[in-house]
Amino acid sequence: VVDMASREIVAKTISDAIGPVAWPGDHITEYILRQALDHGGNDPSMDYAMRIKRPLVAIGAPVDAYFPAVAQQLHGELVIPPYAGVANAVGAVAGSVIQRLLVFIRPLEHSGFRLHSVEEVQDFQSLPEAIAAATTRGEALVRERAVEAGAVAVETRVDREDDIAITGQHREEIYLGTRLAITAIGRVIGEN
Repeated sequence: VVDMASREIVAKTISDAIGPVAWPGDHITEYILRQALDHGGNDPSMDYAMRIKRPLVAIGAPVDAYFPAVAQQLHGELVIPPYAGVANAVGAVAGSVIQRLLVFIRPLEHSGFRLHSVEEVQDFQSLPEAIAAATTRGEALVRERAVEAGAVAVETRVDREDDIAITGQHREEIYLGTRLAITAIGRVIGEN
C-alpha cells in the first residue's frame, strides 16, 4: 500500500507538470522509481532519491497506518488534520479530486477466482473475466464518486499488480492473486 500510494503521488505530481504518465512498460522509469522508493535501492553505481516539495495532506481512516511511511519514502512533510480518520476518501491535491478503489482477486482452491472489493465479493470462472468485471465496475464507481465530489474532466486509470511466487527446482510460477488500484482524477470546478 505504501509503494502504491507513493507511486500515485509521484504520478500525479509528474502528470501535473508534463501530462499523463504511464509507468507500466517503461523499464527505465520503473527501475528509477523502484530504486528511489527503496531509499537508494541496491544499485551499486548510483544513489536514487525523490523529495516531494509540497506537504502531503492525508485524510481517511487508514492514513495513520501507512502515510507516515509514504512521507518518509518521498522525503516529504506529512500533515494529518484533526478528525482525518472520519473524513471521506476524497483527496484534494493541487486543485484535483481523487477517488480510489482497491480490488483484490484471489484464486479459489479448486477452480475459479474471487473478486474482493468494498462494493462486492463475487466469483468468476476465469481471471480475465474477473479483471474485466473489476475494471468496468471499478472505473464506473470511482468516476461517479469523483463527479459527486465536484470533479470535472475526470480521467480514470487502472494499475494492475500480479502476485506471483517462484517455487521448485524448475522455478515454476504460482499465481497468488492480483491487486487492482482503480483511480479517478478530475479537476475541481472553477480550477484551471
